[in-house]
Amino acid sequence: MENELKFGLLPEHFHKLRRRAKGPGRKQINAYFEAPGNTLKKRGIGLRIRLEDGKRAFLTVKAPSGEKHKRGWHQRQEWESALPVSKAKALMAGRLEWASLKAAPISALRKIFPGLDFKSLRPLGQLKTDRFDLRIGAWLCELDRWSVGSHRFYELELETDHLAVAEKEVRRYLRELSIPVRPRSTTKLAILFKLQKRVKRKTRSPV
Repeated sequence: MENELKFGLLPEHFHKLRRRAKGPGRKQINAYFEAPGNTLKKRGIGLRIRLEDGKRAFLTVKAPSGEKHKRGWHQRQEWESALPVSKAKALMAGRLEWASLKAAPISALRKIFPGLDFKSLRPLGQLKTDRFDLRIGAWLCELDRWSVGSHRFYELELETDHLAVAEKEVRRYLRELSIPVRPRSTTKLAILFKLQKRVKRKTRSPV
């Protein structure tokens, strides 16, 4: 189960926090996949391959937990497995069949969506992310600058089973730095869908 807090940031506030973050950060390519008719989206399912610094790869499936959450709190079922980078790139390029994978996320996807045709899965889009570790009190947070095409976003994330305590600490930290507290209720995948829909509207030929 994934329990996560998300806060949106303005560019200037991201840079203020970036100066307090440790290390050079990590570069990620997050590739999402969908089935015809957006059937994964309709079931609240996300399917993602993440490449990190070109050296590591992870396969992730997320699905609704059934729990209601407050604004900025995200609770989802999550299954994640490491993948060889070569296999991850082959999946992204369509050179490897999803059904051939023996991985926990694929087994979970079969259970929560028994009728899914794995051969129908196609790339939805990619997010490019610069991620930095930021310590706030007892909590290790993730400071993200991510983009889809020319669109850029900034946010602060924290995974924990103690959401209320962590939120109080993060809010206090942001207020001390005069950074507005902006809980983010939308996920990266939801924003990707929104942007893709906008692009389709712009490119649609007039009737």
